[in-house]
Amino acid sequence: MGGIKGKTNNKNGRPPGAVNKLARAHKERLSGLLAEKYQIFTRRLEELEAKDFVKAYIDLLKYVVPPAQPAQEATPHDRNSALKERIMEASKTTAGKQPEKATANECRKQRKTTKNKQNAKTA
Repeated sequence: MGGIKGKTNNKNGRPPGAVNKLARAHKERLSGLLAEKYQIFTRRLEELEAKDFVKAYIDLLKYVVPPAQPAQEATPHDRNSALKERIMEASKTTAGKQPEKATANECRKQRKTTKNKQNAKTA
């Protein structure tokens, strides 16, 4: 049978997400059983020692509360896109303005004062 995986010729097949009859029947039976035995179950839980009760409680929580997802750090791609957005925003505000050109002497003076400040901090 050489068909394409996931593709059938049955146009009236089961819709996506539909539960089959057997699974539905099992769920209904289990729900009924749990409803009938609920009082017995809670009484036996109360009879457990504190340590065992906490363990059982935590074990049951996973069926009620979805597991926590780990916090995601920003990927380098995310950081780069944020940086690009900030640059684009800044370029919009400075659009049409010519940047000031510093002379060679001004650049030397700036470097010299920066070095002097660094030396003063380390001294």
